[in-house]
Amino acid sequence: MTIFSFLMIIQSIIIGIAVTELLNGVAKLLRNYKLAEIGLITPILGIMVLTGLLQIFWETWGLQHYGEWTFPEMLLMLSGPIFLYLIAHLIVPETKTEQHLTTHYFLNKNIVWTLALLTVVVGVLFRPIAFGEPLFVTDNVSSLFLVICCILLIALKNIWLHRILLCLGFISVLVDTLAISYAIQ
Repeated sequence: MTIFSFLMIIQSIIIGIAVTELLNGVAKLLRNYKLAEIGLITPILGIMVLTGLLQIFWETWGLQHYGEWTFPEMLLMLSGPIFLYLIAHLIVPETKTEQHLTTHYFLNKNIVWTLALLTVVVGVLFRPIAFGEPLFVTDNVSSLFLVICCILLIALKNIWLHRILLCLGFISVLVDTLAISYAIQ
């Protein structure tokens, strides 16, 4: 077993736990809320987290040609899935309370979008820091937009702006995944 295989197993476990958390969240939503109460923000955020987790796994596979890894490099590699797990845990209330899902979202939005911002920043800086790869590559273009979205989502309190930015951010993640990182070598 190579060191990369070992690291992919660790990352796969974290991603698996995060996906499980997302699916538990979906089950809680379906059990505790009427479909009309769920709204737009929580499902889109959940789909973004799932897409982010899969994209991290997908792009990490392209690092298999690096034979030597350090502990800080491993921590950087694992931080994205860990941050996304935390977001997955925060986006759905533990129990149905009198609190509407939108209220729950706004109570947690600062930590959620700070974690998302950290995920994007670490994702952009990981390869340049760990392996000396260039920072300014096509794969990082959508990340600048996502950084701006995260900062705005932390700062803004208007529900419609959140819905719009979330949709635009999701489209950005999809474009990055399907157009830029579509195939790995």
